[in-house]
Amino acid sequence: MTNSQASVQLDETEEDFIAELKSKPAKELHNFLAGPWTAAILSPEAIEELYQYQKLQQQEVTTQQQTAH
Repeated sequence: MTNSQASVQLDETEEDFIAELKSKPAKELHNFLAGPWTAAILSPEAIEELYQYQKLQQQEVTTQQQTAH
């Protein structure tokens, strides 16, 4: 396997893992991102994507709570 093939496989695996994390409850995603192993498991770009996703989730919850009152 060449380096580029390994890189593509790693990217696909990381993308699958990110998709799985996005399907988890917000608290579980938060706990994962706060964990000590996150940087060892995911690329900085993937971590940033998950933080942005988490931020959007929090904004949606806040908006829903504000409109419910």
